[in-house]
Amino acid sequence: MAEVRVFGSRARGEARPDSDLDLFVLCESEDRALRGALIDLAWDVAYDLELPYSATPHVMSRAHFARILGLEHRLARDILVEGIRV
Repeated sequence: MAEVRVFGSRARGEARPDSDLDLFVLCESEDRALRGALIDLAWDVAYDLELPYSATPHVMSRAHFARILGLEHRLARDILVEGIRV
């Protein structure tokens, strides 16, 4: 993993009780096994901590993130503008 950021309504301080925790995970390259493991881990941590909301990881390779950033995709913009590095 090259970078992790929290973004979305919880990062902006605008979350409702049912809002999820959006996590951006940047990887050097596409790795489906890592992606699956991170999604499972996020659910396990939220369950173990008894969080009243889910954690949703958005796992992307550098190439994919660069592609959606170039297309001015809203998700990429939100990650850059409001994302908080962790």
